Amino acid sequence: MSQPTYRYDPESIVLGMAAIKAAHNRIDDALDALERYADTQLQSWDGDTRQKYNEYKLRWDQSVNNMKDIMVNGAIPSLQRILDNYDHTERINASGWQQG
Repeated sequence: MSQPTYRYDPESIVLGMAAIKAAHNRIDDALDALERYADTQLQSWDGDTRQKYNEYKLRWDQSVNNMKDIMVNGAIPSLQRILDNYDHTERINASGWQQG
């Protein structure tokens, strides 16, 4: 039984990072549009209804910010480290073949 072959494709990692950034931007744009729309509707809300909305919106904003933080400060840097490690390993392997 033969060993599996693994292929290193740095472009796929770069494309993955770009896709995460693009998704982040689309989320921001959609949420900005939603907030603008909600602000126009909130003009007629008062009392308990508006207070409840503000409470839920605060939790929503915290969740969205956590999600975006994971995307920007978690996923993208992790993919960059993977890319850097692969590149480093490829350089070491290539130099080994050149020396011997």
